[in-house]
Amino acid sequence: MVKVVANVLRGGRLLLLMLGVSFLASCGEDGSDPTPAPSAPAGVAAAPDNGAATISWSSVGGAATYNLYIASQAGVTKGNYLSLTGGRKQTGITSPFTQTGLTNVTTYYIVITAENSGGESAESTEIRITPAPPAPVGVVAGGGTHTVVLKTNGMVWSWGRNGAGQIGDGTTTRRLTPVQVNGLTGISDVAAGLDHTLALKADGTVWAWGDNRFGQLGDGTTTNRLYPVQVSGLTEIIAVAGGRNHSLALKSDGTVWAWGDNSSGQLGNNSTTASLTPASVLTEVGAIAAGAFHSVALKDDGTVWFWGDNRHAQFDITGQNQIAPVPVPGLDGSAGVWGGAFHTVAVKEVDRTVWTWGGNGSGQLGNGTDIDQPTPAAVGGLAGVIDIGAGAGHTLAVKLDGTVMAWGDHLFGRNIDGTTIRQLSPVLITGLTGIVRVAGGGFHAVALKDDGSVWTWGDNFTGQLGNGNTSDRFTPVQVMSPIS
Repeated sequence: MVKVVANVLRGGRLLLLMLGVSFLASCGEDGSDPTPAPSAPAGVAAAPDNGAATISWSSVGGAATYNLYIASQAGVTKGNYLSLTGGRKQTGITSPFTQTGLTNVTTYYIVITAENSGGESAESTEIRITPAPPAPVGVVAGGGTHTVVLKTNGMVWSWGRNGAGQIGDGTTTRRLTPVQVNGLTGISDVAAGLDHTLALKADGTVWAWGDNRFGQLGDGTTTNRLYPVQVSGLTEIIAVAGGRNHSLALKSDGTVWAWGDNSSGQLGNNSTTASLTPASVLTEVGAIAAGAFHSVALKDDGTVWFWGDNRHAQFDITGQNQIAPVPVPGLDGSAGVWGGAFHTVAVKEVDRTVWTWGGNGSGQLGNGTDIDQPTPAAVGGLAGVIDIGAGAGHTLAVKLDGTVMAWGDHLFGRNIDGTTIRQLSPVLITGLTGIVRVAGGGFHAVALKDDGSVWTWGDNFTGQLGNGNTSDRFTPVQVMSPIS
């Protein structure tokens, strides 16, 4: 009888133990809330302001609350933020959240966590932000399907396609409105290629981000970069230019440096071998420009030199690529050069007339035809031009009176069959006054007003116009705040 009772008691204890294990399992191993841990917050973005930043993100299923961890040192996590410089935490926040009390021109690193009712959380990827006082735009650049601007406070902003990270905000998310290039300060110039971007720092170093399949970022690798990386070995640089998949830099001593794709000889190194780091090309140069697969330099003596792709009569009618620099005849006394995809533009010093040559399938030479032209010729009726923008199939010119003339394709509307309207000769872009600079993108145009506002028009299928949508616009539209 005693043995039976003992067995029953042991059985009861076993049953209670099993029930306890089952109860703990249903609640979580430590008795916490059984709700699964939420996913990491996605789509995290930050808009800097004067001494502040507004952070936003997409909501996450299962999240009861969100927390923000911030420091002025990279590598922020929810476990180490207190050990980092300026580390702090904001709890119970919602999107969007404005973090105040930040020091201008200091880069901050931010992580957002989604937390369930049991305290379990998942961290977002780290983003960067650099608050600064408001400043107007001073430089504009057009990429293939993205746009880049430089503010007068040395900060870079971008929008549009971002599949290779060419926006520079640490993501590959398309941006329909401007976002700041993370952690980049003290910039004096910017340039854009097809899917990569270049920035020149005031200290003479060059930084690049985005597509790097051909080594166009110049960091010795072929790895795409979502944040700016320094181009190897370049110092004392005074200008940069971006081709389709290659890059150029001009040093203060007049030497030109090139890197990236070289399939058409666009690096000018007497070969067609790509280079993952910059190599010297030419001397005694005062300005540079890059086309899709060709490069151009303006020497100090006013002569223009060419190398690279010649399939569209960019140099002569032979169709033979030029793998080393050669002089372009008939352009002595030039003041500036610009590269479109398959055409080139120069402005003469004496009368500021515009000269074009090369591919002309879209009317981008402005000579009234769509026939390729191997030798430079003046664009009729244009003089007193102060700036040029050269796109894939269009050209822009800013006149002394602040008006803009344009010709070519993709900027002037669509025909009934959906094809874009071409203008084979220059036409006035109505509604634009006070323009000081322009840039040509792949299929869009960018204009900078003397009040620092930015205006865009043309194709907008990746948001490259920066007006918050993807609808094409064939009259200029102002880019949305904070660039407006």
